[in-house]
Amino acid sequence: MSTPQRSPDGSDPVPRYLMFRQPPSIITVADHNAIVFIDVESEGEWRIRHTVSLDRFLTGDPESGAIPPPLKGRKNAVLVVPDYWFANATYMFQSRKRSLAKAFIERKLRADNPDLPDIIHFFDYAFDRTEDGEPALIVYFLQDPLSYQVYEKLSGCDLTPARITTPAFLWEAKLKRIVSGFHKGGKGLIHLLAPECFLYFFFRGRYLFSRHIAVPDHRDPSPDVFNVLGYEINQSIYLFSQKARAEIDALYLTSSGREHAPKLTEILGREVQVLTALDSASAESIRIPGPTGAFTPEDLSPSGDFLSISHRRLQTEHEWRPVQSAGIAIGLILLLLLGTEALFLWKQARLIPTAAVSPGTTTEQTIRQYNQAVDLLLADTAHPSPEKVVFEIARSLPENVFIQELTIDVDQDPGVDFHGVMHVPDPDAFRKYLSLFVRNLNRHIRGYPPLRVKDIDFSPCTDNPDRANQAYRISFHLSLP
Repeated sequence: MSTPQRSPDGSDPVPRYLMFRQPPSIITVADHNAIVFIDVESEGEWRIRHTVSLDRFLTGDPESGAIPPPLKGRKNAVLVVPDYWFANATYMFQSRKRSLAKAFIERKLRADNPDLPDIIHFFDYAFDRTEDGEPALIVYFLQDPLSYQVYEKLSGCDLTPARITTPAFLWEAKLKRIVSGFHKGGKGLIHLLAPECFLYFFFRGRYLFSRHIAVPDHRDPSPDVFNVLGYEINQSIYLFSQKARAEIDALYLTSSGREHAPKLTEILGREVQVLTALDSASAESIRIPGPTGAFTPEDLSPSGDFLSISHRRLQTEHEWRPVQSAGIAIGLILLLLLGTEALFLWKQARLIPTAAVSPGTTTEQTIRQYNQAVDLLLADTAHPSPEKVVFEIARSLPENVFIQELTIDVDQDPGVDFHGVMHVPDPDAFRKYLSLFVRNLNRHIRGYPPLRVKDIDFSPCTDNPDRANQAYRISFHLSLP
């Protein structure tokens, strides 16, 4: 029997058949005291791999042992940082063009934060409207200098985070799933730990602000504990009404004690509802310190739909990945079409010399055979060129329309079947870009009959990952001459 090999750090034996398996990705959790590295297994389970104090992590060199060698070079899927490392701001902005929005945000952030030159690489935004219906931008960005130190240190250890988020952003995504009507009005969440409390406030489904309150141990039955907590919560509710110009519709609580909700309801004079849909058993089993311990592997999945930011370079690479894949696919399709057409023309060309040397034919018969071959070639060249049709369709696409499926028939019934997706901020923009798409197609492709707007079928997308825009599936058939 063969002896199991030791793991690279000399700790646990690793079976020989697992030595070539891709190492699991990790999740990193940072707070004001420590950095925690968590293994994410393929089965959706996780375990704490390593914990190091924040001071040692920042001051030690890469060879100091602050990070074990087996962790270096792993895919760092998500970095969770404290809420106060982030900030958000709302700017009035009329245009809905992303290029203009990004340039505007970079100028604002650079002017407002001259001591953070890298801030222009760490932000994200969403298009929104104010209560008066005016177009605006909501911008999220890293504001604490410590966050940049942690990012640089992780990158130096080949652990560059793919996404950066906070417990507040994770709560926003989780509450959208478990709270009915979360996108309406104002909502508040009380996350009660020992001996601290985290308050989160959301307006119209978006995170607004949070507070961290140090309170005496809430397991103490003394009423003074909840009086202090009630006072701080009331102050936060007042702050919410100033920021949102609206009132709180519902307050939710997650804590380890069932008696906390009735006590807070009595002190605050408003109902505090317990979040019963949380998987507290799973959250407690991983023993992550701080507010991140309330989440499960599903909540922190690298593909999860929670708000996060990435370095602008990583985000650009991620945005261009589908375009690159689509370009490769279209290139292969064009290569196949051109190869097929070249083979067909080569076979047709061989008909001409064969007709010319056929034995027993007169000059008149030879000329007739030549004419027939030429007519056959002319009939074939009269068919629409597939590569030209693909080029003209791509040329006609507005910037917010993406091709999902394209079928071209140039033989029996020449035509194009188009299926795609359009991303727009509102229905007016949808009508505008749809009309633009139809005009471009009719100008570049002589369809018979010409395409009309009413010939296009459309329906809203239910699985739209774009938080800032609405998505519509569009499809049509365009007959070719």
